[in-house]
Amino acid sequence: LLGVYVVDRVLIKKISYVKIMVAEMVLAMVIGFGYIYQNRTMDVNFQTDQIDINFQTKTEEFLILFDANENSISKFEKKAVFGKELNVYDSNIIHLDSSFAMLNNLRVNPPKTWESPHIDHSNIIINGQTIKYIYGTNNRFKKDYIANPEKYIDSLLNHKKRK
Repeated sequence: LLGVYVVDRVLIKKISYVKIMVAEMVLAMVIGFGYIYQNRTMDVNFQTDQIDINFQTKTEEFLILFDANENSISKFEKKAVFGKELNVYDSNIIHLDSSFAMLNNLRVNPPKTWESPHIDHSNIIINGQTIKYIYGTNNRFKKDYIANPEKYIDSLLNHKKRK
């Protein structure tokens, strides 16, 4: 602390106080933007109210497959300074570029109405390729998913194709 005081006094004698104050403000802004940039996120917000196949209950699950061949970043909208978000209203299954599976700052937000969501990050083999996915459900994982996740994910995809 004494060293900072001495450096401050020496700088004030050699450089005008206004220049030092401007430099400190610029440095504070650079540090602030650096912090915001490091903590940026890419959010996927599910807000689906899809009706199940029997038209009785709402779908309480979602699936993100990292198998798309297109540039998925174009689907995202700007959020705050450096963040991006994708709001999903019309589906509970989405496909993103495989490079998104490696992102540490990708956050998946289940619908706000879900009481106790469970989310699983795993891999599945489709057409001989290993594909990463994120599966989320309200409350607990279904027994079919726990018994054989690959078969359950296949059934979800086939169900979507039939629609």
